[in-house]
Amino acid sequence: MFKKDKPVPQPFVMQVLTTEYLIEGTAPGDTHSSNFRGLDFWSPFRLTSVRITATGPTKVPAQYVPQFMVSGNSVVALLPRMEIGQMADYEAWTEHKIPRAGMFHVGPYLIRGTMMFLREDRIEEEMPMTDVQIRHIVPEAALGELSAPFILVNPSWMYGYEPA
Repeated sequence: MFKKDKPVPQPFVMQVLTTEYLIEGTAPGDTHSSNFRGLDFWSPFRLTSVRITATGPTKVPAQYVPQFMVSGNSVVALLPRMEIGQMADYEAWTEHKIPRAGMFHVGPYLIRGTMMFLREDRIEEEMPMTDVQIRHIVPEAALGELSAPFILVNPSWMYGYEPA
């Protein structure tokens, strides 16, 4: 008779890694992977309270903007800074049960971690990774090293990987 409404998910910090920038802002709480899909797969999406920093070997000051539309095609990886079990589509990532640890060459980054495959050695449209360390291929790059318990990789930027 009385239907309980699901609690409204809280906004969370999302880091977006592109080939040139690390874009960090607040994503709506109901953000999930289908928000990144479009005709060209990784469609544009909105972040608020945004900080944009260059990742390469140049010294470019950080930019701060109230909102930013991230071009989906430019996304190399998404780093949701929240507990993975709290994500709106957590169940979609639990289907990826085949772990492949290694060093993944993705755009201008080397990503060490465990990529979770849905099928044996088949790259899907979006690939979850766990226990990740990311660094730029240029040692003196501004990025330094990023760590994350979970990221979502756009495999169209992946050149290949070195199995562990």
